[in-house]
Amino acid sequence: MTTAAALLASGTNVLSACGAEAEANCQWLLSHLTGKSRLELIARPDFQISPETERAFFSLIGRRKKGEPLAYIIGSQPFMGRDFAVTPAVLIPRPETEELVEQTLRLRPPQKLSPILDLCTGSGCIAVTLAVMCRFWAVRLSGLPPKKAAS
Repeated sequence: MTTAAALLASGTNVLSACGAEAEANCQWLLSHLTGKSRLELIARPDFQISPETERAFFSLIGRRKKGEPLAYIIGSQPFMGRDFAVTPAVLIPRPETEELVEQTLRLRPPQKLSPILDLCTGSGCIAVTLAVMCRFWAVRLSGLPPKKAAS
């Protein structure tokens, strides 16, 4: 068994050619695998990592080194205080998208917000965030006929 500190140092060394975010990337990946927060991993450098977790960590490090986005590896991306599931089938929410939501709310306060249609929502981060901040209506169209009431 190895410690969190040793594993993070080794992973950071592997990713060092990937830029300044190597250490943070390693912390996010190990946090994802262990269920511990980044802060917990830093505060408890002697935290023991199982051999299985170590192997999984270096597998994820390999994917990141090849350029796969961290959000796709972890499967989620924070957006305005909420985590949204992401896969390669959707765009990763970006800070510029947060600015879009903030600008929408500045231009049209929640109580005066007209209906908004978000087509091809991807992760749904814009629609969910605006829905949480505003009054809204939701309609589900399934194409299925209504069920008949039991006699």
